Amino acid sequence: MIYFLRDTMWRLGKWKTRALEDWARAFSPDVIFFAAGDYAFSYRVALYLSGLLHVPVTMWCADDFYIAPQQSKSPLRRLHSRRLRRLAQRITERSKSVVTISDAMQRDYARLFGFPVQTVRISSGVNAAALPREERAGISYVGNLGIDRITPLVGLGRALKAAQLPGFETIRVYSGERNPATLAQITEENGLTFCGRLTEQGVERVLGASKFLILVESFDRSAIRRTKYSLSTKVAESLRSGACIIAYGPDEIASIEYLAQHRAACVLKSAQELPGAIRRLCAAPDAYAAYTRCAQSLAERFHSAETNEKRMETILAAAATTTI
Repeated sequence: MIYFLRDTMWRLGKWKTRALEDWARAFSPDVIFFAAGDYAFSYRVALYLSGLLHVPVTMWCADDFYIAPQQSKSPLRRLHSRRLRRLAQRITERSKSVVTISDAMQRDYARLFGFPVQTVRISSGVNAAALPREERAGISYVGNLGIDRITPLVGLGRALKAAQLPGFETIRVYSGERNPATLAQITEENGLTFCGRLTEQGVERVLGASKFLILVESFDRSAIRRTKYSLSTKVAESLRSGACIIAYGPDEIASIEYLAQHRAACVLKSAQELPGAIRRLCAAPDAYAAYTRCAQSLAERFHSAETNEKRMETILAAAATTTI
């Protein structure tokens, strides 16, 4: 309902002003780069400016607002998603230029829009705080705990707690989480130690000093619909960290599929596999190093800022030649 109310306010509001038109003409863009969201008004603004200036639009999709929401139990949610989908179709007809952040989204959006879609993954720089393997210690989770990520994390923590592995008694959880219900589950009994929020530099230090990094996604069906296509900054930073990534989540989620496909992480099928995986990787340095090499290679190939900037420049230059 909030989405409908906000979109109605934008429909009634006076935003098509002379000031906006004068600014847009003075700026004189060759192409509009539109970050797609879940509010309809932003699509209408992009369409209006595209028509006003006779320039194409490149649409960037970091989250899915058109496919998974159609499976929602809420009729309003489904109706809103169909509205966004129609607006997205109108935008993409202007230049047939869409950029996604994962291969899974690229594949399904190509079918959705009916033309080839490009992928540019989230970039991350080299971790200057990365330590050699022999100087690393502990197992860490860094990031938010929304979309029910706490549930698989608790499962891993309990398995680790029961195993009582020296040096890996609990998972250190670094997060700015504030939800009381979630925080109540981050306990020593659940094999989790809450360490609070980190600064950007703190994230780099923790990732660079941890021996293992945990990446989790929920197995809940509603959570899967929301995270199916995501490939977050956390994945890029973890690949750059030099640590061995241990991933746990549904195979159908883009991030888990991506890491498994490129052998850039030790992917678990159940939470109970965690202690055995840690024992095995600690006892076999070559196996540990194989994961970190694949992770670094993948990061250099797809998550380099320099490479991604050049790729985006090529995409925008090609879009700019489209006649509107």
